[in-house]
Amino acid sequence: MFVITKDVSFRTLIRILSLSKYRKVECDYKKCYRTAVRCVSSSDNFMIKHISILGSGNVAYHIARKLRAEDFVIDCVFSRNHDTGQSLADEVNAVFTDDLFQISSKSDAYLFMMSDEANASIAAQISLPDEKICIHTSGSLPKEIFRQKNAAVMYPFQTFSRDVKIGNFSEIPVCIETSNADTFHEVRCLAEKISPLIYELSFEQRKVLHVAGVFAANFMNHSVCLGQKLLQENNIPINILTPLLKQSFAKILAGGAYSSQTGPAVRGDRKIIDSHIDMLASDENLADVYKIMSESILKTYNK
Repeated sequence: MFVITKDVSFRTLIRILSLSKYRKVECDYKKCYRTAVRCVSSSDNFMIKHISILGSGNVAYHIARKLRAEDFVIDCVFSRNHDTGQSLADEVNAVFTDDLFQISSKSDAYLFMMSDEANASIAAQISLPDEKICIHTSGSLPKEIFRQKNAAVMYPFQTFSRDVKIGNFSEIPVCIETSNADTFHEVRCLAEKISPLIYELSFEQRKVLHVAGVFAANFMNHSVCLGQKLLQENNIPINILTPLLKQSFAKILAGGAYSSQTGPAVRGDRKIIDSHIDMLASDENLADVYKIMSESILKTYNK
């Protein structure tokens, strides 16, 4: 007899239940157990196997290739960009089309991985049978952009660039939301093929997560960009920042950002802050960013 505990992954649980025919299994993780039993005991039509991809940008590129590597059949790649669309279709052995009305109607699921504007626009135009599963990967759109009854969100919380390899998909959180329980089971099974880190988040929670990601990643990246620009303008090699960045990220991951903060603002050293602002007087944008960031740190730490 198997005993299933909470640390067993959803995918592993499905395999165990398949082998055991799920009649001789004890499980203290009831929701996961019920979901896995449903996946195992249902007919082949229950599981998503055939997928059409809408988009050929950074997210679509990495997710489509991952799904193909996990033995999903990619029926079609739709993209307005012929070059990237055809290239992605070739990589995942799919048919390419830039005609919305030529998208395969035989797929089990349709993954919308374009810009928010394009996702919403195409979702309003596309004609698909109501039983098909429509999924978008956006952090800032509701599932209600789809008219179909089986609507879902599968938001991979990671930054994607076409020319940067994803080292380990299993470390990427995937946030899901669905319109009904049956779709939840199928989308969760699909998402676990990408990563075991699955979070069920509402639209409101997903928006908060998206904003948090902008602060933690996008603004951080821009800050580094500004620092590099300042160095370049003063003939200082930008790689001099590398050890500082590595140590800063290590501290954040180890002890949290709040306790890792250093610098003149957290010390309340207004004399240094004012001297830096004076030094940046010739670049109004950079000086303004420095002021805003410094004031935010001063307030956060009551200085």
